Amino acid sequence: MKQRSPGAATPRALPSDIIEHSNTGVAQRPETSRLIRLPEVIALCGLARSTIYRDIRNGVFPAPVKLGRLSVWLEHEVHQWIEDRIEESRAA
Repeated sequence: MKQRSPGAATPRALPSDIIEHSNTGVAQRPETSRLIRLPEVIALCGLARSTIYRDIRNGVFPAPVKLGRLSVWLEHEVHQWIEDRIEESRAA
């Protein structure tokens, strides 16, 4: 068993199971998505933290889900945002 150094922070992990999320309360097939943290959001979209939060305030980027002090994003919403940017750039 690997020993941790004293004072090392305990990693906080999200459950690896998939959650169900429905965009509307209507009887439709719910989308499934993983919850992802900010570093993964940054890696996916290539934006800086400050740009992401500015775009959330302006209603341009998907808002996070708050779990206490923890902010997580629904992975499928981030991927949809990326797909929308691709479609906009190719339509121009």
